[in-house]
Amino acid sequence: MRTPLISAGLLFLAGSAFGGDLVVALSGGDYTSIQAALDAAGPGDRVLVRERSGGWNEKVVFTNGGSAAGGWLELMAFPGESPALDGTGVVGEWMIEISNKSYVRVAGFEIRNNLGTQGDGSGIRLRGQGSHYIFEGNVIHDMRGDDAMAITVYGTSTTGSIADLVIDGNLVYDCEPAQSEAITLNGNVERFEVTNNFVRDVNNIGIDFIGGEASINPLFVARDGVVRGNRVERANANYGGGFGAGIYVDGGKDILIEGNTVIGCDLGIEVGAENAGVDSSGIIVRQNLIVANDKAGLVFGGFDATVGRVRDCVFANNLLHSNDTLAIGVGEIWVQFAENCDLRGNLVVAGPQNIWLYGETGAPGITFDFNQYSVAAGQGMFEWDGSIYHFADWRTATGNDASSGLGAPLFIDAFGPDGVLGTNDDNFGLQAGSPAIDAGDNGALDPLMLEDAAGGARFASSPSAAGGGSGLAPLVDRGPLEFVDVSAPVLRYCPSSPNSAGAGAWMGWSGSLSVAANVLVLEARDLPASQFGLFFHGSSQLEVTSGNGTLCVGGGLVRLSVVASDGLGAASWPVDVRAQGQGALVVGATRMFQHWTRDSTGMGWNFSDGLLLTFQP
Repeated sequence: MRTPLISAGLLFLAGSAFGGDLVVALSGGDYTSIQAALDAAGPGDRVLVRERSGGWNEKVVFTNGGSAAGGWLELMAFPGESPALDGTGVVGEWMIEISNKSYVRVAGFEIRNNLGTQGDGSGIRLRGQGSHYIFEGNVIHDMRGDDAMAITVYGTSTTGSIADLVIDGNLVYDCEPAQSEAITLNGNVERFEVTNNFVRDVNNIGIDFIGGEASINPLFVARDGVVRGNRVERANANYGGGFGAGIYVDGGKDILIEGNTVIGCDLGIEVGAENAGVDSSGIIVRQNLIVANDKAGLVFGGFDATVGRVRDCVFANNLLHSNDTLAIGVGEIWVQFAENCDLRGNLVVAGPQNIWLYGETGAPGITFDFNQYSVAAGQGMFEWDGSIYHFADWRTATGNDASSGLGAPLFIDAFGPDGVLGTNDDNFGLQAGSPAIDAGDNGALDPLMLEDAAGGARFASSPSAAGGGSGLAPLVDRGPLEFVDVSAPVLRYCPSSPNSAGAGAWMGWSGSLSVAANVLVLEARDLPASQFGLFFHGSSQLEVTSGNGTLCVGGGLVRLSVVASDGLGAASWPVDVRAQGQGALVVGATRMFQHWTRDSTGMGWNFSDGLLLTFQP
């Protein structure tokens, strides 16, 4: 499955190179109201708002936008200040409205007290069509009433999308979005990044990505996005028995949900499909921490046979720990109407109910493998299609989890010094000797992904670990956090750049790091096909632009023989570690390896990522 890619152009800092600054202040500025400044501003302008005692008692509309040629139109806090936009007593459902405008940034505001909404409230409302938006560093709270949401993006047009959107680093709390969502992207919305936001204490879903709703856009769905590094706590629905998810996909497509933390919600992360004929597909849920939620931790599938399905999704290397705190019987993983989904490399620690999996429909094509299961006491169970299985029976009866493990993953300190699961002091890193080390499936993760959920090395092998994983070494661990053996590190580092074959080439190895065995084979994958290249190594790490890529190795480079990639873009070379001139490949030596290849684009050559190896006796 292709991981959705976001253009690097989304991550640039908006600027005002072509315009000027319009200062909003009670005195000494250019305007005494935010709306007046927005009415006067255009492409390239920054509207800088100063603090005011009691806040700015306004609800505002972007009457103009920015443009590709003229620059962004930015509504920002004055540097070093934190102005508040306060809706107390002001008529209107939306605190900030942006309709059919492009190149707009809103940053650094406290947006508060949108009170008594009547079914369609928002702190920031973006709708219609357009491109290039950044909403960052805002604090949004006390959205009160019916459907009193924080940030809503509604792609209502059938002729053009809302595209190239970044929602980053916002704090949302004490809002009443029910029966809607605190942050939602709905309809014809594409190429987005929702990152590093903290959503807590809301009375329904925390963050949502929707498609197929007749009231917004029945033809288009939220798609091609990344949802990374968010934290959602206590998103609990106040209706219908309480089934609000921290992060939810409803009919979306090709969305990566990675490195998020969800705690104390009704449901942790859910991939569903509420509208008949609109399926969720291509969703990748990986490296998330899903802990102590009231009902299931991970949920996927349509809720009924009459609605949509969840198809062709991957759930990899997540941590599920002590969910279903209300003991309703759905356990850690709840599967509904779904097809052809894959669950690999997850750590599944059942709470007191001892239920790892609940699936009442016997969903076809759902596969499980390379997972690690454990319980605090007693026997864990899988409830599947009307039958109850324990671990060994489950594997025999279904053929699933053939390479999975049973036993405690040995976290460093899951409950933390305070003894309470789901607080900031919890440490879910793996201890040395954990059965999860080197026991995951490399094929379940993007080979170019070099970081785990905490930003540490992702593909790192420990030569002393029992292993048991799958793929080309270095082998990934089960769960969201990689154990790195500092006494004998084996890891990939320094990301590669795209080449003519695709996203980029990557390094691995097979055989052994034993100098005595002398059977090490270097491997490179996703190279341009049928092109000459070579492996080389050195004594230090670099990250220097060269050709079309990055040189990752320095310090007395040693070139190995030229070798051509095959028709699938793979190359390998057996290294005689005892041969003369191999750059001191001796016991205890740490060397950095990389592959150089001819490439038909740009400067004519490119590189893989880097591979760090420490040699053993």
